[in-house]
Formats: sequence, C-alpha cells, structure tokens
Amino acid sequence: MVSGRGRAALAAALLVGAVPACAQDILGGLTLDDVRPPDLDEQMAEHLPSLAEITSPERMQVYEEVAREIAVTSSAEALAELRRIGEEMGVVEPEGAEERQGIVKLPDRYRATVLVSTAMGWEALRDVLQRHAGRGDMRFAFRGVPADMTVPEFALALQELGMSVEGDAAVELMIDPEAFERSGVGVAPTVLIEDLEAPRDVSGPMTGLAMASPGHDLGAVVMIARGLHDPDTTFDAFRKGHDSYEGPMAVAVSEEDLRVRAEREARAKLETLTRDPEVLRDRFWARQRDGLDMMGLIPAYETRERQLHFAYVAPEDITDHEGRILARRGQVFQPTDVLPWNRRVFVIDARRPEEIEHVERALATPRHGVMRTVIVVAGIPDPGPDEDPWQPVQDLVDRFGIHVFVLNDHFRTSFQVERTPTEIFPREGEWGVDVIALEEPV
Repeated sequence: MVSGRGRAALAAALLVGAVPACAQDILGGLTLDDVRPPDLDEQMAEHLPSLAEITSPERMQVYEEVAREIAVTSSAEALAELRRIGEEMGVVEPEGAEERQGIVKLPDRYRATVLVSTAMGWEALRDVLQRHAGRGDMRFAFRGVPADMTVPEFALALQELGMSVEGDAAVELMIDPEAFERSGVGVAPTVLIEDLEAPRDVSGPMTGLAMASPGHDLGAVVMIARGLHDPDTTFDAFRKGHDSYEGPMAVAVSEEDLRVRAEREARAKLETLTRDPEVLRDRFWARQRDGLDMMGLIPAYETRERQLHFAYVAPEDITDHEGRILARRGQVFQPTDVLPWNRRVFVIDARRPEEIEHVERALATPRHGVMRTVIVVAGIPDPGPDEDPWQPVQDLVDRFGIHVFVLNDHFRTSFQVERTPTEIFPREGEWGVDVIALEEPV
C-alpha cells in the first residue's frame, strides 16, 4: 500500500499527463537562402500538410479523433500505468500484494469509492481523508480539475492534501470522471459500493445502477449513498436491501468532467494552430525582429579595436574530409590554428541607413587574406505594405551581392559583439593571423 504522500505523487503524475501538448516549433534559425521563395515553400512541404489537407473534412476528422482520444483516456488506466512503473522502481508494491492491505471492513468482493469535490471545502476534504486513512477497501475520486486551477496547480494541491494526512496511513486519491458518469452522480460526498465480481457487460443501454466497464477499474455499482462519506454505514444499508440513500450533506460537484475539459482544450489548441505558409512566415520574421531587439545592441560611439581570443576543447577527434586528424579529443586549441579565419563579417543594424552606407564604403577597401565577405544584420527594417517580410534583407543581398544573415545570440556572444557597426576580419600579427573586431561610429 502506498503512503498518503506516495498516492499524492501518483495523482500529481497522473494530472500532469492529462493535458495534451499540441504545439511545436517548425521553423528554426534560417538564413535568407532558406527562407526566400520558393525555397521556403519546398522546405515546409517536407514537414507540413498542405493547407487543403488541413481544411478538408478528412484531415479535420483526424484532429477531432485525436482530441477525442485524449478526452476518453481513463485516468484509472493512466494510474494503472503509473502503478506498473512504480512497481518496477520498487516504489509501489505489486498489485496482488497491495490489494486489501490496511484496514479492511468490507467483504472481499466489495470496494467503496467515495466521490469528492473541492466544493466540499479543503478542510472538509482533509477531515474525510483523515477519518478513513489506512483503509485498504476504499478510495477517493475527483471528477476533474477546478475551473480556476491549471492541471499542475491541482496536482500540487492534491499533493499537499495527501501530505496533510497524519501518520503514514494510505490514502488513495485519483481522478476518475467515468465513476461519476456511469453512476450518474453529480454531488459530493457520495459513496459507491462496488461489486468487483459482477459481470462486466455494458452492451445495450444501462438501466438502474451502473454496470462495470470492460478495461476500466470500476466494479458494478450496487449501492449509491449521496451525502455520505462513511462506507460502513452505506454497506450496512446495502445489506438491508437498499440500493440508494439521499443524505442532507451533499453539495454539487464543481469540477468539470476531465475528459470534457481535455477535449475542449484540445479543440481550442488545434484551432490556434495553422499551417498557412504566409502566417508562418510572418510569425517567423516577427520572432526574428523580437529576438534582435532583445539583444540590446547599441550604435558605436567611438572607434574601438579588439583582438578576439578563442579557445576550444575538442569533444572528440576532429578530422578533415580525407580523415586526417586536425585536433584530438580533449585538446585545447585556438580554432584559428586549425582553420585560419579568412572571412570578413559586417554586423550592422539595417534600420540605420548610415550603417548600410558604411558597409558600402568599407567594401571599397579590400582586406588582406579575406576569402569571403558576409553581412549579419542586428536589426531589420519593417517591410512595406505589399512587401514580403524578408524583403528588407533581400534588398541588402541585391545591393551588395553577398550573403546576408540574421544575427543570433550564439554568434553575438562568441564574437563579443556589443555595438554596430562591427567589422570582424583577419590580420597578420606577430604570432600568425589574428581575428580583429573593429567598431566604428558612423
């Protein structure tokens, strides 16, 4: 039998796993070559369904089936999986050994499930758990998660509730909306007396008390006592021939059926997803602009020249295309000792025309040892009303005829870029080729 804290941990794991995760980022840090049309359409076509597929009834039916599958997954089945993992880890005793441990007052074939709700109040819930802690023939079930709480918040609340039970007595807390649905109960507390050996046949419409559902951990409900939390009093009434009882202390269950909430939230999430290429492009470029703004580069206000020093620890042997070892695993070296720096990089804020003109003037003076020149933009102008979002970057490509990239944080920190414009280039030094970062105000 799992302690109150152990049960609460299982409940927390169950709850966290109950919410679908439908979102994923599809576009990453791309160069202009990756995102200019029609290349972007070709790249996206490899990963995304077409807009026609998404909007077709057949495709939407697939998404709806996913939402329904999330919704109908029983929390009891998830708890069973958690129990299996717990048994493997030695945290939970095997199911056969755990059954009927603790205080057992009901006959072997019967079990009590007490349906509870936060509408009873947390103090009342704590009192009910404390009264029946240690029982091996009963459990407590919620219908879902309170409307004003997220799933993780409710998981934490249940964990704290389980830990509030004094001693190491077992308390089995779970979320089981099917127990509420199949018994037709909407008030708490309610005691369900289950016959675990009753036939598990639910063919045809149900009449009377709830029958057991195949594959679901719910016995045939033979007695329902609304407004009670005491299984022994309820079972005594069942022995006397009663199958129901209406007590005066019941309150309406405030939690929505977990499956209904999961399906609604899944549908809402699916409605926010889009595979429209134009929308994806706009979002991608909006993220690029926001990311550049967060880097906080400022215009250079004085000329500053710095020699950049690099150090690298090889995680494994580094070889060239012919298999010759350039650096061995664990070797600390300057990358420029292995592959000399032969590039000229201008980091500019393309929103400032004077920085673009600075690059134009600088390109008129070649640098020795440069094999390739590129521009990295730290700020992108807004496109015109009828222009594509990448058009300002394309304008730079057209103007200079060289590759243009968008600055990322890795490049910024690796080359210690703080201001624009910054020019990074090689220069012959006393000990070989140095990498120089030059900031010049414009």
